[in-house]
Amino acid sequence: MTAATGFELERGFRRPLPRALARWPVFRIAHTSAALDALVEAALEPAGLDRRSFAALVVLADLGPLKQSALAQRLGVDRTTIVSIARLLSEEGLIRRSPSVLDGRALDLALRPPGAAALEQARVAAQSAHVTFLRPLARPERLTFARHLEELEPLERSFWRDFLLG
Repeated sequence: MTAATGFELERGFRRPLPRALARWPVFRIAHTSAALDALVEAALEPAGLDRRSFAALVVLADLGPLKQSALAQRLGVDRTTIVSIARLLSEEGLIRRSPSVLDGRALDLALRPPGAAALEQARVAAQSAHVTFLRPLARPERLTFARHLEELEPLERSFWRDFLLG
């Protein structure tokens, strides 16, 4: 087993990316993302969350109560998916799901105290998964990586640096 193969397997890859595909950024990024997704999913499991429900709680904590359709739009998911996420979070007691006072056909979603507690546990776990994933990079390399992410996906100026450096 080569060092690269061991690294890939340690990161959650099921198999190494074929060399012919590794030359293409789209495949390499997707492959790397899948490994990070697997680490984050495993880290979130003790909090009883998956990546999608974690994302929903993060957005609700950041923006406050939202219509279910607005949350779907912010997460980039379709109606069926947000209904499933919201139902699960509501059944777990993590969010309140109630008819909108302005539009009885719409549902308002709001974070409940148990959801805030689960979110805090999940944030720590997700951050730890990211630190583990980026451990092979020295601090200067993480800064360079953060700068490149900012160039490719502009967010708040310091978001990637703060997130990746902990």
